[in-house]
Amino acid sequence: NNAPSFLHSLGAAARNATSGVIQHEKVPNECAGASIIFDADLSCINNVSNKFYRLQAIKTSSGKYYSIFHWGASDTKGQCKITHHDSSEKAVKACQNKRKDKTKGNKYQEMQSRVAQAGGQQGEIQISLMWNNQDGSSGQRNDLDLHVIPPSKEEIFFSHKDSMCGGKLDVDKQEFDNECVENIVWGENSPHGTYNVYVKNYCFNRSFDGLYKEFDVGVTIGSENVMISSSMAPERGAKMHVASFNFQGLNKKTN
Repeated sequence: NNAPSFLHSLGAAARNATSGVIQHEKVPNECAGASIIFDADLSCINNVSNKFYRLQAIKTSSGKYYSIFHWGASDTKGQCKITHHDSSEKAVKACQNKRKDKTKGNKYQEMQSRVAQAGGQQGEIQISLMWNNQDGSSGQRNDLDLHVIPPSKEEIFFSHKDSMCGGKLDVDKQEFDNECVENIVWGENSPHGTYNVYVKNYCFNRSFDGLYKEFDVGVTIGSENVMISSSMAPERGAKMHVASFNFQGLNKKTN
């Protein structure tokens, strides 16, 4: 299975999930050692809470199919819902629908619209950063920067926009824009391995020290996407590790 797997590392947010079938008191013993046919691990962070959300579709040794939804605050056992299905397709579909509900919404559509309007591209891998500035004496203006370190370890950011491995920063909206967006994309032949995503506070308006700047990062691999919301500390030069993911190629449909 070459589907991309997302493994987020979000500041203080800890991954509650472990390898193998989700372990929770509501998951029956018959699920131990089951074959995992779908596995998605999502994390969300904001300035008040860290949360995890994990989805699995499994097939037990007796041939039963289940979807498992596991969610809650980081560093807790969380809540769990397990549902029996009469086919693997239905179990996987239930997980896909839940993931779509959790990761694809108005913010993602707004981000893609900003990228398109700025002349940015979509590709095999697309990583985008979005934040807002406000005009007026009570407004707050910031210049945040998107940094990505691909498997080649060649960091891509505003002063090194094109990497030898094919990555390109094709949109760099700075603090004079009200609706800001940055975009790093690989058109094809994206290198396999681990990608690390960072956001840096390049320029913070000193008149508003003490206020955190909210932002969103979107990671799109093929037709799959994850949105991450967080906030940047009011410190010039602060750099936050927002996400990590492992890419091992896209599933290719053949006739």
